[in-house]
Order: sequence, then structure tokens, then C-alpha cells
Amino acid sequence: MFLLQPGFQFARQGDAFILPPVSTLQEIEAAALRLSEKDRLRLADKILGSLPAPLTPIEPEEILAEAVRRDAELESGEVRPLNEKTFWAGVQHRSA
Repeated sequence: MFLLQPGFQFARQGDAFILPPVSTLQEIEAAALRLSEKDRLRLADKILGSLPAPLTPIEPEEILAEAVRRDAELESGEVRPLNEKTFWAGVQHRSA
């Protein structure tokens, strides 16, 4: 049994985890983030697999056209590329 925070515990039985009733997304997130990388990948796969497929699948030609359009914007100077620091700051902001 692993102690996550006072009063919050879960047990592992084989490949399964036994969680007490969880009332908030924050508690679920905290428990998930304490799992091993392998178990987090398994959980992410199960969650993603539970979501519906996109309503309209994107065709490879559409993906290529979008990439070409974005490349042209960069080449023309219409948009500026992000440096790594700015990119990760945006990722963190969106996931907050």
C-alpha cells in the first residue's frame, strides 16, 4: 500500500490498483502522477482508448497541405518560429 497524502491510499493487486472513493479530479490526478512511468502509460492508453474517434478523420493529404501552408508562413516571415522556452511555456499554460 502506498501513502499519497494523509488519509489517501491505494493498493496494487497484480496489474490492478485498488483506489478508495475519489471525489475530485485533483485527487485522481495526484494518484495517477505517483504511478510508475509504465503504469502511467498504461492508464493514458486506457483513457485515450475510451474517447470517441474524431468526427471527421484527417486525411494524409490534409495534413501535408497544412504542413506546407505553415512552412510557407514561416518562409514568408508572416509568422515567427517559437524558441524552445516559449514553446514549453505555452504547453504549460494550456495544461494548467
